[in-house]
Amino acid sequence: MVEAVSQKMVYLLIHARSCFEAVEISRDVKPDFFLIDDQLSSMSGLALYQQLHSMQGLSDVPAIITADTSSGEIGQGMVQYQIMGLKKSFDLDAMLFLMDLLVVL
Repeated sequence: MVEAVSQKMVYLLIHARSCFEAVEISRDVKPDFFLIDDQLSSMSGLALYQQLHSMQGLSDVPAIITADTSSGEIGQGMVQYQIMGLKKSFDLDAMLFLMDLLVVL
């Protein structure tokens, strides 16, 4: 997915391979938005977003979370934090449209 998105986007895509790496990168670079998978090895995508969102200068960074479902904790968190969601398996063009929308807003 990272390669497909990189080929179609005009933005710089920084791929973090772990939650720890995402936090470390975000200390130095303020992204236009976060694209987070909900199924991470060390924590949920919502927990990662909450951690990133609480960092200095990142509270206004929007996010898209990809998930198998929008119910339960992830659904409540998406409403609470106003996170956009994409249900797997999503269309790549739909994801690119949401990315463009977040940058424009």
